[in-house]
This record gives sequence, C-alpha cells and structure tokens, in this order.
Amino acid sequence: RLKKIKKNNNCNDPSIRIHQDGDRAHVPLLIKGRYFEYNPDGMDFAGKTLIVKEEVNNQEEDGTGLNVWDGSLLLARFLEKYPNKVKGKTVLELGSGPALVGISAAILGANEVILSDLAYTLPLVQSNIHLNQNAINDGGCNSIKCMEIDWFKPPPIETLSSCWSLSSNLD
Repeated sequence: RLKKIKKNNNCNDPSIRIHQDGDRAHVPLLIKGRYFEYNPDGMDFAGKTLIVKEEVNNQEEDGTGLNVWDGSLLLARFLEKYPNKVKGKTVLELGSGPALVGISAAILGANEVILSDLAYTLPLVQSNIHLNQNAINDGGCNSIKCMEIDWFKPPPIETLSSCWSLSSNLD
C-alpha cells in the first residue's frame, strides 16, 4: 500500500501528492482533458450509437481503469475505418478499462470478444456491454464476455485457450 509522504511542490494543484513505496516515489498521472472527441451519452460509430460510460478513478485504491483514454478512442476510430481487422475474428482486449475498444470490435462484427481487466473495472464493463447490447447483436458478434486478468497474477494459460486464434488473425 502506498502512503502519502508530502505535497508535490512542483504542481499548482495542492491535492496532488507524491507517494512513497519502498525506495521509489510515485507521482499520480496528471492527464487533464482529451484530444479526441468523446461523449459518454453516445457517439456515432459505424452508423450506430456507441455508449461507453466512465467513472472517476480512485488511484489510492484502484488505478486508472475506469476512464476512456485517448488511445482507445483512436484505436476504435481506426477499427471503424478498417473493420476487416476484427470482423469474424476473436478479439482479446487486455486492460480494457470501460471497454470502448472491445465493444467497438463487437459492433464491427467480431465473432467473439473477451474484455479483460482488474476486478474493480468489471461492473463498469458489464454495464457498458448492456448499454450497447442491441448494437452488438446487430453487428453479428456471437459472444462478448469479460474476465478478470491481473498481469501480476496471470491466469492459467488454459483459461485463454479460446483466444489462440487471435495470433493468427493479426493482419
């Protein structure tokens, strides 16, 4: 567990604190704002409405997995332009957070989508799947599920056996 040790004097925000863990200091991420368009109430995506909610992260207890990151917005738009990258394929999203990319792949016709992240993100992932279930069904996705994967405690490889086709599907 990280503990607060002092205020960060190099930051104008007095609520930002440096944390000490052993001999290493950790500074929270200071990402303020987005560069790519995002609307949690719905975005036009592949002729459908894509709804992906996010929540405030509690970095003291969890991490950064409840936010939609610019990288996921950019990757989703790339897949929208090139849907053949996922159509009919198995997609494993590692560190899915709110699952924008995985849900996008399902809407674009991925056959199977596995969304994975830490346990604290999974209720939000399930909620976002539910919000997009009609668009996912319309896209022809046969299976979308989420599972906990902690990269520091990986599951047995057999758990991911359905994902092996992913490696042969990379174009």
